[in-house]
Amino acid sequence: MEKSFEIDGNRDDTMKKIPFYILISLILSLIIHALILFLFGNYVFRSLPLEQNASPHRIVKVTTKLIPLEELTKREIERTQDDERKKSDQSDAQAGVEGGTGTGDQEGYYSNVTHMMREMFKSEDLIKPPPTPELRFEGVSVDKAVLQPQLPQTVPSKVLATAPRPKVIEIKMEGLPLTRQALPRTTVPAMERVDVPFKSLPSLLPHGEMTSETGVSYNVGLSLGTRPKFGVPSELGKEVLKELSEGADDDLLTGLAPLPGKGALPPLTTTADKALKADTDPMLPKVIALDNFVDVNVTVYRDRRGTGYFRASIKANSRSDAMGDIAKDTMVIIDHSNSISTSKLSQFKSASIEALTYLNPNDRFNVVSFTSHAKSAFPRFVEANDENRKEAAEYIKRLMRRGLTDVFGGIGPFVQAGNGDLNRPMNIFVLTDGQSTIDVHMMGTTKVKNTENDEFLRAMVGVNPGNVSIYPFSAGKNANRTLLDFMGYLNRGHNYHVDDLKDFRENLVRYISNYTSLIVRDMKYLAEGKVSRSIYPRDLPHLYRRETLELYGQFDSDDKDLVLTLSGYDSKNQHRDLVFRRKYDECPEGGREIAQSWAAQKILHLRAEIILCTDAAKKAAMEREFKRLASDFGIIVAY
Repeated sequence: MEKSFEIDGNRDDTMKKIPFYILISLILSLIIHALILFLFGNYVFRSLPLEQNASPHRIVKVTTKLIPLEELTKREIERTQDDERKKSDQSDAQAGVEGGTGTGDQEGYYSNVTHMMREMFKSEDLIKPPPTPELRFEGVSVDKAVLQPQLPQTVPSKVLATAPRPKVIEIKMEGLPLTRQALPRTTVPAMERVDVPFKSLPSLLPHGEMTSETGVSYNVGLSLGTRPKFGVPSELGKEVLKELSEGADDDLLTGLAPLPGKGALPPLTTTADKALKADTDPMLPKVIALDNFVDVNVTVYRDRRGTGYFRASIKANSRSDAMGDIAKDTMVIIDHSNSISTSKLSQFKSASIEALTYLNPNDRFNVVSFTSHAKSAFPRFVEANDENRKEAAEYIKRLMRRGLTDVFGGIGPFVQAGNGDLNRPMNIFVLTDGQSTIDVHMMGTTKVKNTENDEFLRAMVGVNPGNVSIYPFSAGKNANRTLLDFMGYLNRGHNYHVDDLKDFRENLVRYISNYTSLIVRDMKYLAEGKVSRSIYPRDLPHLYRRETLELYGQFDSDDKDLVLTLSGYDSKNQHRDLVFRRKYDECPEGGREIAQSWAAQKILHLRAEIILCTDAAKKAAMEREFKRLASDFGIIVAY
């Protein structure tokens, strides 16, 4: 009996330890699986030797993170707006969490209710926040005092004392760069200033919180704003936008201008040498340096095999204030067919009306609407004055959903007609989903199939006289992204897409406002060495005062320097160029996203070549190449 008891006791101890053994086994199993996933995620596999007639093997990089092509090819302004939107959403979510933590706390309760109401109003598209007021620099050749504030045209007749009083800013002349000191300006001797703290004193500024429904700007000088505002018509106020929101009714790649050939740009010498030669040799065109008016930043990344990638960012700096704006023509084309929903058309109309207030006063403009046929507000381009903006706004307000959709018929004829001056840029902003309900458009005796994206795009490139840039703007999931993306890419523009319709109006207004101030047109570049064959994009847009040009390139491990020349023309039609040299080893290092962005730009270029190519064998080879790039760099391509 004693022996039997001992056996039963050992069995009981073993049974008690079984859950402990199971727990240890699970932990060890998870650790082993995690190690396997980590090793496989960073391991480079080589394919097995193929048969004699098979294609040669290639290296395949197994990656655990895939990025959509659309994310990698966004411009800086889009990335900035996405970051701002994420921060705003996070702060709203945080406010909601904080508001609900204090049970019985009245302040927390009201904060939580406010957050819930804000979210409800946003989902119903009932909130249209007014744009933030901007400060706009008037220029360096003004006759009046630079710091004298200029009130907007929407100043009410009675000025109340509720707005903050303007502060006097003192600028010491001796602290400015020599180029700034040489500019003509009114100077005042330094004097002691006294800030009066009494809030009951009257203000020079208009009543309220310095905001309005259509946005305003204040000219204070010496500060370049991010969104210029020109002549806001008094009629485009709260009533108009409310009416619109509530009453809306039911090589091969010649078009991309690849890198210029030998002799297309001046030789890679210093700016001083070029200026000296131009002044002493009457046969050479005079070249004016652009170096002092832009900032150039180069960031590099090297992979494990030693291959390098770079991103060169070129952006106008504060000294570019001395450069005048290039006069251009702007056309807004609005799709108001039945394929556009009522809510989307309402956004199209309100955004277009507000965007008119951001036109540069040196520019001309026109508004076009289309369904199965196109119609313009004016027979030709008109000056961007208050009277014409008001007439265009009334035209837009009358647009109603009707008819079928002929996308090529609504855009192609205006691209082909151009503006009659190849030295004057023409920007077309297209508001559409790109979905045609009319299959064929007849342009003379030529048939253009709206439903065939490649044929449509080849025809659009064919009718472009060369100075027209197309900027499609779309929203929602039913947009024809392939058509709209490459309509912009192949015509020196860029498609701006927002997923949520409620963000459409604000983003379109901001987007158009960033293209109001053009300082260098017809930008081209030339790179020294074999790196020139791997720089993308091949065709540069114009240089705008608030837009950043980004170039991506690939270089070998033995390459030491990057030498680039950029060339274009300013507002006086003078030849401007920029020459810069950077040593790769001295450039700041970036992350793998630089390599992915380079691959994404090359994929866009290859896909554009495929669109324009009619040779089946060449198209198949380019398709294999861009699919290889997408696989090796972890890029999701929807085209």
